[in-house]
Amino acid sequence: AVLTSVTDPWFDARLKSPWLGEQTSSQICSMAGGGCYQSFQGGWLVRSSVGAFAVRSGVVAVWSARGRESGVMGYPTSAASIDSATDYTQTFEGGTVTVAGGTVVFTPRPRAN
Repeated sequence: AVLTSVTDPWFDARLKSPWLGEQTSSQICSMAGGGCYQSFQGGWLVRSSVGAFAVRSGVVAVWSARGRESGVMGYPTSAASIDSATDYTQTFEGGTVTVAGGTVVFTPRPRAN
């Protein structure tokens, strides 16, 4: 089989995220629900049933402090949307992360009553 960005979401996420730099670990598939991650110089690639997405190091730190995929944030559900050279947002199952001026803020998704 030929590895392409169409056939392999992991490969596609890596191609779209050159800022990750060099890998610093092998892919590890021990996350909840069969998810996988791989660490790089600039962050992680994370794969779940939703897809494969790159997560920058500052967001990985906040995500880890909140229990990663098993915590309030859950898995990432989108790639980061770049608002400027340093500011961006990224959605997770449990809400949205906003990075502005180097500050990382997680805003939980409102819960249905």
